[in-house]
Amino acid sequence: MKSNFLLNKFLKQKSRELDVQEPDPSHRGVNIILKSDEHADAARITLSLTNAPVAEVLRYVTTLAGLKVKIDQYAVVVIPSTAVLETLITKQYKVPLLTFTGSASNNYAQISAKDYFTNIGVLFPPGSAANFNATSGLLIVKNTQEQLGLIDAIVEALNKPH
Repeated sequence: MKSNFLLNKFLKQKSRELDVQEPDPSHRGVNIILKSDEHADAARITLSLTNAPVAEVLRYVTTLAGLKVKIDQYAVVVIPSTAVLETLITKQYKVPLLTFTGSASNNYAQISAKDYFTNIGVLFPPGSAANFNATSGLLIVKNTQEQLGLIDAIVEALNKPH
């Protein structure tokens, strides 16, 4: 338990030091709450990172410790990997206009954004959605933090120049 306390204290301190955008020092940093289990309490992790964003550090540490991150309105909560994350988050992405249009013998077939992501392994629990506006090129996705992480990676790949 002591190692978790030290990790939490260290991450909070570093997030305050690196939050140079906030002019008021009392509002700097990220509120991090640890809710770990015995498995994570026993984990020993050694990392050597330079100029890494706090979000990436959290991702590395939680993955190595068998934990996951839940982002709430006022805090980042680190929870056991067995905990269920039911909170759905809505996120917008700018994607290439032809992403959800396929070509089959010169006949264009439209595929829904949700079907597109489902076909490549993204899960959509009850209440989640993915909608694409072809006029604006805006993709709006409502899903869990974990699934949005997958969509982030997919959209990043879609937006890379070929």
